[in-house]
Amino acid sequence: MTLADVESKWVGARAQRVNAAFEKAKRNSSCVFFIDEIDSLMSERSNAGSGVAETQNNGVVNALLTLMVDLRKSKVILVAATNYKDRLDSAGAREGRFDFKIEITTPDLEARVGLFKKGLLMNVPHIKAAPDVVEMVAQRWNGFSAKRILTVTEELPSYLKRNELRTLGFDEFMGARRSIQGRKGVSWKTSSP
Repeated sequence: MTLADVESKWVGARAQRVNAAFEKAKRNSSCVFFIDEIDSLMSERSNAGSGVAETQNNGVVNALLTLMVDLRKSKVILVAATNYKDRLDSAGAREGRFDFKIEITTPDLEARVGLFKKGLLMNVPHIKAAPDVVEMVAQRWNGFSAKRILTVTEELPSYLKRNELRTLGFDEFMGARRSIQGRKGVSWKTSSP
C-alpha cells in the first residue's frame, strides 16, 4: 500500500481505504502486507489546528494504529519502509505495532564494487571496464544508494551510444551520472560525488 492507493479528496475516504486494504490483507492471509513510505500515512498527529488536513491525517493515523494491533491476530506480517523514521507518529513506531526496526545503510566499498560489476554485466556486457576504474568509481561514490549506483550502470549504454564511445573509463561513468542528474556540461573535476 502507498499513499496513492488511499488518497482521496473526500473527507474520511482515506481512512476507509486504509481499512479496506487491511481487510484485504487479512482475507489473503498468510501473507506479507507492505506499506511503502509509511511516513506519508502515519506522520505525527497534530493538535495545532482543526483544519481539514489535520483532521484527515489524524483520522488515518488513528485508523492505522487500531488496524495494526488488530492485524496481529491474523497470519499477516506487516512490513513498512520509510526514509523518515523520525517523522512517524510515536505510537505507531513503538513495539506492539512494529517489533523490529531495521536500518538499511548505504553499501560499503565492497558492496559498491559488486553492484558496479553486476550492473555492468547486465547493461554493457560487451564492454569491459578495468578493475582499477571500477574500484576508483566505487571509492568516489561512497554514500550512494544501491539504486543510484545501478541507475548509472543502466544509463551507460545510452550514454556510450550518444557519444559514440566503445570504451568504458572513469570519465564515462561520470558522464553517465551527469546525464541522469541533468548536469550536462559540468566537468567531473568540479562536480561533487
